[in-house]
Amino acid sequence: MSSPGMAKEAPQATEPKPVEAIEKPSLKPLGVSDQEYSQHLYNHLGIKDSHKHDKEVNEYIGTIVKWSGADNLTDAIIKITELSLKLGQPPSGMDRLTQLFNWSKISLRIRDMEAIRESYGNRT
Repeated sequence: MSSPGMAKEAPQATEPKPVEAIEKPSLKPLGVSDQEYSQHLYNHLGIKDSHKHDKEVNEYIGTIVKWSGADNLTDAIIKITELSLKLGQPPSGMDRLTQLFNWSKISLRIRDMEAIRESYGNRT
């Protein structure tokens, strides 16, 4: 028994139950073919049909989508649109896709460098 002025014992901690790994969903929405998915991104970014198979264009799109970190097409397009509005009109001689790619590429590099810096800081 505890006396009136004594602190009560803390409840005993229970072991956490293991959680099954959750598979991260594909960026592509369910029921949408690869071709339809690509078409949505190409249309949103204003890419002409003649440039769809251009290696550089696909690299740009991949970097931009990676930067968005979105789990689905709708969220990716929303983030890309917000970034496009934030950046404003591209400089003369630059298209919107290149502007978004350049910003995304730099942003990803900064994110990587910050992660490296944090990992060195955690070593002490």
